[in-house]
Amino acid sequence: MSDWIKGFVLFFAVFLLQYCIAPFLPDGVMAPALVLDLTAILVYLYQDSLLWMVCGAVFTFASDLLTGLWPGTGLLALTAVIILTLLYRYVFNVENLMNAILFAVLVGWVYVTVLWAVNTLLGGTYSYLYVMQRLPLQLVSGVILMTVIWRIMIRKVVPHRHDRYFG
Repeated sequence: MSDWIKGFVLFFAVFLLQYCIAPFLPDGVMAPALVLDLTAILVYLYQDSLLWMVCGAVFTFASDLLTGLWPGTGLLALTAVIILTLLYRYVFNVENLMNAILFAVLVGWVYVTVLWAVNTLLGGTYSYLYVMQRLPLQLVSGVILMTVIWRIMIRKVVPHRHDRYFG
């Protein structure tokens, strides 16, 4: 089976899971952004990450069409996250757990901030402080999810860990 087909099947399953768990969460608790987290961590780990960028973009746009205020705002925020990811991967070692945790926090904050900024430019009425109220819980779920994915995938991506350099 082609890597592209495997990638789209994986992202489709995560996309469905993201919306299937939302009704079971308590009121006021947002479902974790599984597509965002999966896209960010796979782009962060893999050098050849075009497949993950395309899959993330397709399913983020589908999410915008289903639940967003304006189609494409989530895609713009994901683009900012992908740019951050490529820069972060260039500067920091992907094998370090602390770098991965800091990366997960930055991904959550950048995504929410860019999404808020674009929605505000398009006429949204939510204040930045209102949006930041919900960020800590989103960050906790995102960091846990991305750390678990990182721990699973780092063995496949880097077969000889700690051989290159420290940091």
